Amino acid sequence: HTLGFVYTTYTPNFHLHLSLIIVYLLRDKIKNWHIFVIFLSGLLIFRFTATNSAMFCIGLLVLILFIYRKSKFNVNGTFFKIGAIVLYPILAMVSIALTINFKLSNPIMLALNSLLTNRLYYGHNAYEMYGIGLLGNRIEWNVGLGYDASKEYLYVDSSFMNIALVYGVTVLIVVIAAFTWLLYYASKSNSAVLYIVLTVLGVHSMWDPQLFDLKFDGFMFLLTDFFWNEKMDLFNMGKEKRKL
Repeated sequence: HTLGFVYTTYTPNFHLHLSLIIVYLLRDKIKNWHIFVIFLSGLLIFRFTATNSAMFCIGLLVLILFIYRKSKFNVNGTFFKIGAIVLYPILAMVSIALTINFKLSNPIMLALNSLLTNRLYYGHNAYEMYGIGLLGNRIEWNVGLGYDASKEYLYVDSSFMNIALVYGVTVLIVVIAAFTWLLYYASKSNSAVLYIVLTVLGVHSMWDPQLFDLKFDGFMFLLTDFFWNEKMDLFNMGKEKRKL
């Protein structure tokens, strides 16, 4: 059921991203009942839309939050700092590599493709048609309201693969670097909740296209805010040095 949207996936993905933002805003003020509401509402939406990836990430978010509330672990140790540096690059490389190397003759890949509701198959088709360049491609997706039944369905759900195809390797590197920087900041400042939500966001972005979509991903605005504040801090430090 689309629940009023064009796609059945819209409601669960709006719910997931809204949940991530709410969790980040509440941070250490989050209570068990908040977590239960997030999980139960996600479960209800899943009952109508059957969107596996969003429900999986809601479950992952809830699980990590319960562990965090129980143990109050710190994320400023070496393990978490290294994790912050490598997480987004690894997630991007894995999703892109699996898509590019997908083969119908490989039973393991077929099983994975089935689990991912044909995301590997359609992503590989798009890669074969357009390839990946430094500056991207002009692609007319055959999906949604403009779907032409005489042509094969064409869309790439993986955020990383989608960005690589449409905007190119250059933009993909910038996006990965920006979210890596934000995740490293979360680790360095011991912002565990921010670290958790960015981790879940990265996992979700492997096979869903909302990472670079402002109507879903509110953390794009957070990136601009953090970059601006850091720029102003450096500017003010420079002014103070000149005064000295």
